[in-house]
Amino acid sequence: MMIRKKMRELSSGESLTVMADDPSTQRDVPKFCQFMDHKLLDQQQKENRFIFVIKKA
Repeated sequence: MMIRKKMRELSSGESLTVMADDPSTQRDVPKFCQFMDHKLLDQQQKENRFIFVIKKA
């Protein structure tokens, strides 16, 4: 998962904004955050785009 690779580059407390067009990200990103102990700060859908803001644990 590309998100996991990018999260490794961040320091604890930094955040990453992810934009996707795959509907499965609505399920996968929250589960990823829960599994990795990151915090999902925001989740939005704008037309056919899904936007997530993740804070690194």
